[in-house]
Amino acid sequence: MEHTTLATSDNLSLRRRSIENQWNRFITGSTAGSSNFAKTDDIRDDIMSSWQRSAQFIKPRQFHAPADDEHTTMNRWKESLLCQAAQREQEQMMQLAKEGSLVVAIADPQGRLLWTFASNHMRKRAESVNFTTGGRWDEHSVGTNAVGLSLKLRRSVTVFSCEHYLPFIHDWVCYAAPIIHPQSGEVVGSLDLSTTWNRHTPLGQ
Repeated sequence: MEHTTLATSDNLSLRRRSIENQWNRFITGSTAGSSNFAKTDDIRDDIMSSWQRSAQFIKPRQFHAPADDEHTTMNRWKESLLCQAAQREQEQMMQLAKEGSLVVAIADPQGRLLWTFASNHMRKRAESVNFTTGGRWDEHSVGTNAVGLSLKLRRSVTVFSCEHYLPFIHDWVCYAAPIIHPQSGEVVGSLDLSTTWNRHTPLGQ
C-alpha cells in the first residue's frame, strides 16, 4: 500500500512538472493572440483555449482573486434559489469537505462565490486567495480555474495545479460542475470542490 501511494505521489509530481514547463513556455512566449503556440499532449484543448482567452486580459502577477463585499454577498446568497436548493445538501457537503481535506463552494452564474466551507487543511489557503464568500472566480477575473471553466463550458471539469492560469493557485486541484436548472436548462451556478494538488484523485470530478 505504501509503495502504491508513493508511486501515485511520484506520478503527480511528474505531471505537475510537465504542465509547469508548458505553462512557463506559454507565459514566456504568449501574446494576446497566442493561437500559434504549439500544443502538446500534456495540455488539454479546454485548458489551452482557456489560457489563450486569459492571456488577452490578465497578467500573471495577481496574488488573489478580487472579491465583493462579504456581507452583501451573504444577503444575496440567502435570498437566492441556490440557497434553498442547497440547504438539504449542505451538511453532507460540509462533512465531505472535512473528511476529504477540501474546500467546497457554490458560485453564481457570474462565478462569484456565494457560499463556502473549508476543512482545516484548506481554510487558511482559501482565505489567502479569496476563495471565500464574495470571491470572484470567473475567467475574466482570475483566468483559467474550475469554477470559471465549468460555467464557460457547461460541463464538469478538473483543473490541476499549473493548469490554472495564475501562479497563486498552482498548488491547488479543483473540481467543478455547473448547476443546471432542471426545467429551463439555464446554468444557475457552479459547485466546486478543491484541495491541494498532491491530494488529487481521478475520483474528484
